[in-house]
Amino acid sequence: MAAYPFLTFNGNCIAAMKFYQSCFGGELLLDYLGESPCGIDMPQDMKRLIMRGILDAKTIKIFASDLGGEEGLVTGNTIAILFKASGREELTKVYRTLSKGTMSSHALTDDFSKGQMISLADQFGINWLIFY
Repeated sequence: MAAYPFLTFNGNCIAAMKFYQSCFGGELLLDYLGESPCGIDMPQDMKRLIMRGILDAKTIKIFASDLGGEEGLVTGNTIAILFKASGREELTKVYRTLSKGTMSSHALTDDFSKGQMISLADQFGINWLIFY
């Protein structure tokens, strides 16, 4: 099991992640919305948004995206904890545990990287993304 910070930006994910790379070093991977199956028919300006950025440094691993929810970015939803489960069984177990008394949750979806992901805000308002 592993948990990582997942930051959400408003179109400046590349600049932020390059800044963090200058601070911590490491390898930076950026997946653009336009490169994903869902981004093919999107407007050109949306294709340049980062769907998933990963900074993998010696002392930290940070995930990030330009894609927020329908409500936009507000204090409290710009960061989530990304939990990497070992498989669907662990994903389901962690989700059931975290979702007790939840404020909101979303349905299990197929992740573009061939896994599955589900998100929720727990009873304390902490945003979680759980995937395998």
